[in-house]
Amino acid sequence: MSTVLWLLWSAASAQEPMPPEPDPTIVDDGTLVDRIWEVTPFRLGEAHPYRHARTPRSVKEGAVVVLSVAPWTQVARPVGVPLLWVGDQLAVRLTWGDREGCAVVWVPRRPEPSDLVFFGTTELPERMGPAQRVAQAGAAQRRGISARSAEEWRTAERPLRSFVDFRELHAWATQRRCTSAGVGR
Repeated sequence: MSTVLWLLWSAASAQEPMPPEPDPTIVDDGTLVDRIWEVTPFRLGEAHPYRHARTPRSVKEGAVVVLSVAPWTQVARPVGVPLLWVGDQLAVRLTWGDREGCAVVWVPRRPEPSDLVFFGTTELPERMGPAQRVAQAGAAQRRGISARSAEEWRTAERPLRSFVDFRELHAWATQRRCTSAGVGR
């Protein structure tokens, strides 16, 4: 009788789902991106190279995104810097070293409310192809990272800005700051 009970117990416990193992392919555990402060779509008069892909391309449109993040992610280092994903695109950092954890980045398209925003691998951005994008998003979802609220995106959305070239955009964007009263100008 005890053998039968043991067999029933072991069969039942074997079907219980195990908690997911941490995925070593991403550094984000769901706590590294705290808030989206600002999303400003932009248009450039002159195309600018986007090199955070296996195949670089020129872009004339995108968005500057201001995020409140874990401060350690803003420390510049030669290797081991986690890549920031906004949807299926890698964000390009415009600021570094902010002790308060304010990240100012640009992406080569306008973000959507359904986009995941997370820190992924510490690999080089040039090594990220379509398969790696899918794997990174899957790893983030397995860690419980989901899209930000539509309200957060709506509150962060700003009007389209046009710039002559990327230098002008960079000068404007690097003045963006996260503050308790909102994004500083």
